[in-house]
Amino acid sequence: MRTSRNGIYRLPQLIGDILPILSELDHCTYLVGGVIRNSLLNMESSDIDLAVTGDSLHFGKTLSNKMKGRYIELDNHRGISRVIFTKQSKTFQLDISQIDQNIEKDVLRRDFTVNAMALQAKNISSDDTGPYFLSENLYDPCNGICDVNNKTIKSSHEDIFAENPIRLLRAIRISSQFNFTIAPVTKCLIKKNAHLLLQSSPERIRDEFLKILSHDNSAKYLR
Repeated sequence: MRTSRNGIYRLPQLIGDILPILSELDHCTYLVGGVIRNSLLNMESSDIDLAVTGDSLHFGKTLSNKMKGRYIELDNHRGISRVIFTKQSKTFQLDISQIDQNIEKDVLRRDFTVNAMALQAKNISSDDTGPYFLSENLYDPCNGICDVNNKTIKSSHEDIFAENPIRLLRAIRISSQFNFTIAPVTKCLIKKNAHLLLQSSPERIRDEFLKILSHDNSAKYLR
């Protein structure tokens, strides 16, 4: 990915490849979460989150067929699915979720401000270098761009750990991965809610813990 300039941020080439498919499907589609954060950091992404209106499971199946990928239904009730496929010897994962009422509510329910941003697919442009977006087209109600620039992990609301305790470890994992600092208020929330981690499955705890260990200076963040 090329370095951003003048508020222009590059997206993975994969996004450019699937844009024609997204335009064919009768859904309002948004890029959300880590792929936007990584683009702001000028980093590649192989895991991409999409939030869509309408029947998100049908959307996932259709996208999987067109991309010749493998479709996995993760949560029928909440309309969450995953599409996995290989392109040029690299594996990509698209996680697709259904927008609950509106994108504004969806974004505000996300864990940390650096992940609480959305980009509508129709606002993605392409040139000879690949797909890109302008910072002015981001929906960023929690000022996530500022926290990315300041390398800060900040909770988007006070109940994020009660809603999903695995986020306690995710905060550590993201901060260790990008060498970010956890905001004091968020650090207090982690300590206050640490006991909730036992509600998460051992498998999810293991996965996050091993990801933390895979990063440089992991001991510092684990302490």
